[in-house]
Amino acid sequence: VLYQTRTLSHAVDPIWNQSFEFNDIGGGEYLKVTCYSSDIFGDDSVGSAKINFEGLTEDSTKDIWIPLERVNTGELRIRIEQVKDGDIEDSQ
Repeated sequence: VLYQTRTLSHAVDPIWNQSFEFNDIGGGEYLKVTCYSSDIFGDDSVGSAKINFEGLTEDSTKDIWIPLERVNTGELRIRIEQVKDGDIEDSQ
């Protein structure tokens, strides 16, 4: 599954504050996030991070900072919440 946030122009410390839903996530799976810098010459990858779902239980939330891989600096703040199927509409 592939999701994309909106592009933020001229943002040194971007804040997206967007939500995405994933269904049927099993044990041992992770989320890979790649950040791009958008400019007139194209989109350049500025780093990526993998978020492990281990330890996330029903009705629990993880709010974590994850360093970007393969770059000298940069990190992502990710908030992950696991909810029951019937509770998805209520959590938005």
